Amino acid sequence: MRRRVRDDEPTLAERPNRANTQRGLQASVPDAALEALSSELRGFPEVEWACVLVDDSDVPLIGVRVDPSFLNRVADITDVILDVGERQSLALQVLLLNNQDQVKNARRNGRAFYPWTTTTR
Repeated sequence: MRRRVRDDEPTLAERPNRANTQRGLQASVPDAALEALSSELRGFPEVEWACVLVDDSDVPLIGVRVDPSFLNRVADITDVILDVGERQSLALQVLLLNNQDQVKNARRNGRAFYPWTTTTR
């Protein structure tokens, strides 16, 4: 039985023709922006991991895997990611990775950046 998606959950279904359009990384997100995102996401212990993806819009998509037991702050997490994008002069989209197909696709096509580091020193 499929779980009904709530109206307030950011998912792929919010934009037409996006359900199967996640592609490999094409648009780049600078390391400074990824570091800023990581820093902000550390304030949300329910965020398990995050990655960068792109879809047909070529606007980077920040995929976020949130512990399913703690979805009550998803709107706050989304706001923080969009705010970081604004401060970095980047247009970003946010995708809640809330089903197995999305998670598999993100692992296969995305560039994970949180909680892992992205820069080499």
